[in-house]
Amino acid sequence: MTDQHQCLGQEFLELLSDHSRLMDARPRPDRELVAKIQDIAARWSAVSQYFYAGFALSNAVQPAWGDGELVASCSLDAIRAYLRGTSAAEAAPIERIACMHRLTIEVGQNYISVDNSATRRNVRTLTEELAQMLLQIGQQETDATARGGFLVRGFRLETDFQGAWRPDFPEAEVRGESTFYNVQSITITIPSAFQLLVRAGDYFAANAVVQESLPEAFNSHGLRGWCAAVRGFLYPERAVEEFNLAANDFAADAYSEDVARRVGSWSSVNIDLWAKYFRARALVSQIVRTPENVRELIKQAQDALEGTDSGWGNAQVTCFRFVLAVLDQVFNGDANSSAEDLRESFLSRMRFSGLDETDQLALQFLEGITTAFAELRTGPVVALISGRLPAALDALGRIPLLGSDVALELRSQIGKQAEAELMGPVRTWIHRTLSGISDERVLQKVLLRLMQAELPLFVQLRHGIAEYGKDIVKLTVIDERNVLKMYQVKAGDITMRKWNDSRNELEASVGLHPFLADLLFLICCASARCSHAAGDAGIDPLRISSARSPRPSPWSPTSPIPRRCQRSRPRTPTQADHRSCRPQDSSREHGAVIQRPHQTWRRCPGLRRNVTIA
Repeated sequence: MTDQHQCLGQEFLELLSDHSRLMDARPRPDRELVAKIQDIAARWSAVSQYFYAGFALSNAVQPAWGDGELVASCSLDAIRAYLRGTSAAEAAPIERIACMHRLTIEVGQNYISVDNSATRRNVRTLTEELAQMLLQIGQQETDATARGGFLVRGFRLETDFQGAWRPDFPEAEVRGESTFYNVQSITITIPSAFQLLVRAGDYFAANAVVQESLPEAFNSHGLRGWCAAVRGFLYPERAVEEFNLAANDFAADAYSEDVARRVGSWSSVNIDLWAKYFRARALVSQIVRTPENVRELIKQAQDALEGTDSGWGNAQVTCFRFVLAVLDQVFNGDANSSAEDLRESFLSRMRFSGLDETDQLALQFLEGITTAFAELRTGPVVALISGRLPAALDALGRIPLLGSDVALELRSQIGKQAEAELMGPVRTWIHRTLSGISDERVLQKVLLRLMQAELPLFVQLRHGIAEYGKDIVKLTVIDERNVLKMYQVKAGDITMRKWNDSRNELEASVGLHPFLADLLFLICCASARCSHAAGDAGIDPLRISSARSPRPSPWSPTSPIPRRCQRSRPRTPTQADHRSCRPQDSSREHGAVIQRPHQTWRRCPGLRRNVTIA
């Protein structure tokens, strides 16, 4: 390079240094200084020094501030210079990388007022192109330190504006995209291919870099955290463990004076942003394994993201937080209450970064799901034919932040929520619960508790060797009449075989001797009084009565009714009755005594005035 060009570089650096010292005192815009920088840039472009020309025009934006057209003109000229430098045949590979890096930054600044969403797409495309350039030069590098810098850790690039380029490869991770300059040279930091691929979301290519690089190249908490995160993105079956491992590595990236001295800086972004984000991602991935806990996991993921709405910002984290907020409202049955507030908040936070495909899908999901649930509440017929719910679930399944497995399980759970919204409150669960009981003893206890809740005079389980077809016996009052009810309990469906097996027991219960019915009535009354008085719930009076009473003979509905059971009203005792039922003293202690007007009998047939057997 000629002496004239060397003086040109020194002149620019002196102008830049003088303006940095005097920019607070000088009025803005400083059109005189902008004109000088534009003149220097034009002379550099004339000799194909496109990086220097573009860098000069990028720095002309600051003194041009206050004049929007002048700022846009300087930025657009810088973009053109960088574009020429990326494809200049006479430029060295490292110089083309520097031009592509600065072009990505200049386009991202968006001083030319392009749509933010378009700017975001352009930046992603340029980032992927820069990563490919670093992959090519890094794979051709034989030195292990330089290879690790290009592919994994990042590097610094220094130039004196006279055509000399000196790359520097620190042993630690190079963070950020900083620019340092003095009167002699400038130094820029350039991320590695791995860092750029992760930023662009190309996790397959990032994982290929991990496979090709030596493990010792990933020597920082941030690099190891992103390695685990990439594995979580690519292998959904291991997502929970890998995302938790990534969160632990990011959380361990505390400030260290040694690292800050070697790297030159330290950032809390890993602790304040990425550790929380991947902890939430691990909780959401857990939905696939425990779908019954989907509401709790969504809530825990929201809690894990607390604090990421301020400070360090990232469009990916913002969109993920928004999707979780929508899902939380859906599963809590409140999909319409604050949908508009959520949408406005999300758009407000994304107004500078712009919306990409993932953000558009998230908005489609919000609008579709809120409309679908509103239709389910107000017009179920319209909801069934409108197709808004399937469209919303389709948008949810295409959101890459969740993963295909998680999205599939969430669609299933939202479908169940929609069914519950359509059917309303389910009050028939008790029927399904009772029909699901297969153990007869359990069903007996359930029925016993239900009968006790009716506050009868007496109720007791009779299942056992002396039950005579009665599993439960209850004495109650209906229409001022004492009614004795006897139940036999069977769990499950009543088949013909089971009916044939139980028929004899039922006939024995129905054909109970009338005297035993009266006796059972009196003993139940006495037992109820004794139990209340003594507080003893273990009295079994029916077993006492059965021990002192003859077992009734079998009887079926088709059998002829005995003459003594055909009378509907009491009769005057005959001589035979007096022989078998001698008068007794009502105060005798042995046996059961039944009191009648004018006379007292024991085991007297036909006495059924005071009790009804149900």
